[in-house]
Amino acid sequence: MIAPSGEQIEIAVGDQQAVVVEVGGGLRSYSAGSRELVDGYRADEMSSSGRGQVLIPWPNRLQDGRYEFDGQSHQLPLNEPEHRRPLARTARTRAARSE
Repeated sequence: MIAPSGEQIEIAVGDQQAVVVEVGGGLRSYSAGSRELVDGYRADEMSSSGRGQVLIPWPNRLQDGRYEFDGQSHQLPLNEPEHRRPLARTARTRAARSE
């Protein structure tokens, strides 16, 4: 059976272990020793929120939706107009909208 979040990729080094999921590249679990360090979810579940999801294309708010990269200015849509800033989206929601 394929998990709702796709392939489960386990990464381990020393006493640390993480599980990254295929859908959105989310972090499903991360532990060190016997201590769970993120509020994860089971392999047979889909994340019920944005926890462990990668925020793209930016991780925080951009005032007035403007930024400069590599000498080029960019203007993003202001989809939170009351604050004059765009909302960040997760890789999961971007993938779902592009299908």
